[in-house]
Amino acid sequence: MSENKDNAQRKYCLNCFAIIEGQLSDCSHCHYPQPQSYDLRYLRPQFRLYRQYYIGRILGCGGFGVTYLAYDRNLGTKVAIKEYFPTSCASRAADGITVVPAAGQEGEIFRVGKEKFIAEARLLASLRNHHIITIRHFFEDCNTAYFVMEYLEGQTLDAYLEQKGGKLPAPEVRKLLFPMLEALDEVHDRNTFHRDIKPENIYMTRKGQPILLDFGAARQQISGSTESMLFLTEGFAPLEQYASNGIQGPWTDIYALAATYYKAVTGMIPPTPQERQQQDLLFPPSRYGIQIAPEEERWLMKGLELKWSNRPESITEWRMMLEGRPEDEEYRKRKEQEETFIKIAILPKLADKLLTPAEEQEVFQAAGYMNINGDRVRFLIDKVLEKTGSRRGDPIADKFVEGWLKNLYADG
Repeated sequence: MSENKDNAQRKYCLNCFAIIEGQLSDCSHCHYPQPQSYDLRYLRPQFRLYRQYYIGRILGCGGFGVTYLAYDRNLGTKVAIKEYFPTSCASRAADGITVVPAAGQEGEIFRVGKEKFIAEARLLASLRNHHIITIRHFFEDCNTAYFVMEYLEGQTLDAYLEQKGGKLPAPEVRKLLFPMLEALDEVHDRNTFHRDIKPENIYMTRKGQPILLDFGAARQQISGSTESMLFLTEGFAPLEQYASNGIQGPWTDIYALAATYYKAVTGMIPPTPQERQQQDLLFPPSRYGIQIAPEEERWLMKGLELKWSNRPESITEWRMMLEGRPEDEEYRKRKEQEETFIKIAILPKLADKLLTPAEEQEVFQAAGYMNINGDRVRFLIDKVLEKTGSRRGDPIADKFVEGWLKNLYADG
């Protein structure tokens, strides 16, 4: 890899990439102030990445990566480049370029997170939805990974809300956020989830088109390995994301999108799940005098149910609640079959609020006769356990542990 040499006569503006004289403090073309120093944690300006991309100003940064404005010399256009750079387990070398993973377990976390980051890029590159950021290229360089995105002129929904006084009329919120349902439906079809929907991760282009940003594959890998709660966005993350064994699925993104909707229409971030467990003070928008259709409010609050099992299990189901579209025959039959299965195969085994391994095996055997696949059976069991306050367990093993603990303390 060849590095850029500091050449005063070939200096380019970090915003518009026009060639400017080296001694200028402001660009003579776009008037952007040129920084006189740079943060040593990030790629140094004027660097040419992958022999193709000239690095410009920083567009955004967080605990997992940095997004740079860059210029694609091959296509002659601006792009945005996201760098995998988790500061909890990596640092920048003295050359201002190379990423250095930490040693030991943190180094392994970095490696696995990088694989997830690349997998995220591959997923996004395969999607063809107008409301999901377009990936043009992804590659490994500087001992880490990058993906190249289209550069969009505009602002985040968070900035837009602030500009508009903190909230918007319900019809405008619906117009802005309903396209996210279509985008998420396509993502969920790939058995992938966003996990960090919030106003900062929805981008409004100058044409008013909402774009979903910053999928959390690498972030989820790292947060699952270290202090996970540091990486959740309070008020937008549902209860199941606070537990290492929380059951996540489409309903997880449904909660976060509903929380974003709630913030946009009321101007208030919902209380955290922990606060709601103590005392649920999440009130419908109409309670604050917000003009919102009753059916839309019911739809919104259903997405904000505290327990995942009480939320719609798919974007399609949630959307039908509001749009009133008739369920297709296949969907209706599947729901009826699953309700029957729950009544005859699962609920009778929970009289004592305990599902033993042998009983769970019997449930799976019964599912085979009804052609319900294993993943779906696990989902239905988890849902019923949560709704009934039951748990998995083995009475014999429980008694053994209880006796062992009693003897242990007796000996002490």
